[in-house]
Amino acid sequence: MLAVLSSAFLLYLHTVVMRWGQEAVPALTSNFYLFVRFLLGWIIISCVLYRVRRLPKIEDRGWVALRAIANLLSVFCFYQAVQETGLAEANILNMTYPVFIVVLSWLGLGERDWLASGLTVIAFVGIVLVMFPGEFYWQKGNFWGIASGFIAAFGMLALNRARQRNSATDLLFYVFGTGALICLIGFYQEFFWPSWLEAQYLFGSAALSFIGQYALTLGFRYVTPVEGSIISSTRILIAAALGPVLLAGEVLSLGGWVGAALIFLANVLLAHRLWQAADKQTSL
Repeated sequence: MLAVLSSAFLLYLHTVVMRWGQEAVPALTSNFYLFVRFLLGWIIISCVLYRVRRLPKIEDRGWVALRAIANLLSVFCFYQAVQETGLAEANILNMTYPVFIVVLSWLGLGERDWLASGLTVIAFVGIVLVMFPGEFYWQKGNFWGIASGFIAAFGMLALNRARQRNSATDLLFYVFGTGALICLIGFYQEFFWPSWLEAQYLFGSAALSFIGQYALTLGFRYVTPVEGSIISSTRILIAAALGPVLLAGEVLSLGGWVGAALIFLANVLLAHRLWQAADKQTSL
């Protein structure tokens, strides 16, 4: 449980390091952070595979490819939101993916869960309050934040399918490798050899992100899925509470706090509802 909670804090903290870097060295773009994040992850996973002396193998290439692309696009949108809006808003909107998973289920041919659908309405009220805490003034960062949550829902669905026939290490090798390669091709003009100060921000943020993901993966071995989903959603509250402490001017409004609480509540209840349904199907 502590590992999952630590992952929520670390995944928020890596965006704080990005914001500090944006203020200290503006030459570092969000795409540079994105590239280093995937590159460092690929290097670490490659070292793990080298140590055990085996090559990565994958099955269900279509689902693996969808997971890799969706993950890249989701993180890209998230980093754009971090650059364009407050960290609290960016992190909260990024954590709306459970809501969009339910929305996507409505578009499929499966049975509709009316209670889960009702919870999505509560979550969307929270989303509106986070995006428009005062006046209904549209910010570009709002678009990127909500897009990151929406695309992450596709990524989670693809991950569920891809993990059925692939190990986590093999899957991460291709996810990180694909992300790093596409970033290099698409954004190479923004990259340069960083100074020691710039490298600290780039690799510090990437390392915190990787450790957070590893802690999340490790922690889910020791908690139930419901507990893991609930604890992971605490990143919403962490982002809202720590903003004023770690960053000047990062104070969430009352409307933003209410919105964050509604999204957190919806995530918690959705996690319980969905896993309750999964257990029911398993017992049949």
